Amino acid sequence: MSVLEGYAADPSELFKAAEAVSGVSETAINEAYAALTQGCFTFPPPATQSPSAPPPGRTPESPIRDGDMYGELGQIRVEWVNMRLSIISPEGIHSQLFENDLIRFQIYVENGYLRVAEHLVKYRAIFQQAGADMAKLMDALTQRFASYGQGKGINIDLRSFLLTGLVEVACAVITGGLSTVFKVKTIAEVATQMVGDAGKTAKDNGQETSNPIDDHPLIVDTVKQYLDAMAKIERDTASAISGLSLHLHTKVVQLEQDRRYVNRLTEVNSNMAPQFLDYAQGWRA
Repeated sequence: MSVLEGYAADPSELFKAAEAVSGVSETAINEAYAALTQGCFTFPPPATQSPSAPPPGRTPESPIRDGDMYGELGQIRVEWVNMRLSIISPEGIHSQLFENDLIRFQIYVENGYLRVAEHLVKYRAIFQQAGADMAKLMDALTQRFASYGQGKGINIDLRSFLLTGLVEVACAVITGGLSTVFKVKTIAEVATQMVGDAGKTAKDNGQETSNPIDDHPLIVDTVKQYLDAMAKIERDTASAISGLSLHLHTKVVQLEQDRRYVNRLTEVNSNMAPQFLDYAQGWRA
């Protein structure tokens, strides 16, 4: 009896789940990640430029990410202040009000980009983990064929229980600060750390499961068990990606709400980028 009896009409059934988690373009993801992890106010000055002082409210020991926000590391605020030290007039005050609102707004915009970068890492990690588990299943099935009739099952250390957990696990795409080595992590570095943290959390919560390929009397039953396990990984992957989309939407909406500001000169509440002319009303021509 053929091992694939019942699958002769559509042998691709054995590979559909694997195909579902393959085909992710590493080049496209890496290029998008690189573009998203470029900052201005959330990045320190270049190494060739010695900062004169930390931005207001920050110290050299301030964490790069304080809670849910990447903080201000750039020196532009300080440079703008120094540039208009000699301006003693209402125009100088209006300029400072504009600068404060603009910088705060831009920090929220950059946090939005960095949040998308974090979720891009999670997206890639979910597919990588699913692919790794499916590869383990394929190897185990091959071993099971080779040991048929020997009364041995095969236990597999699958990590697919991590898939949905990766959505919520915290990660940071940049590390360091003013007094330490500032670094934009590669997508692989962030993913490795994130998977490790998710695995530790899952283990602490008792979420690990046994994933055997049993020694069934008929190999066709082993194939069915293999397909069930592959299908479960595919479902978990789809659920994780769906949850990731919702998670990102929630984070971005929260940033959009939090970045709203009140123009301190006009008292207008806005979610749009500050415009200099709103602060320069009444200026002399």
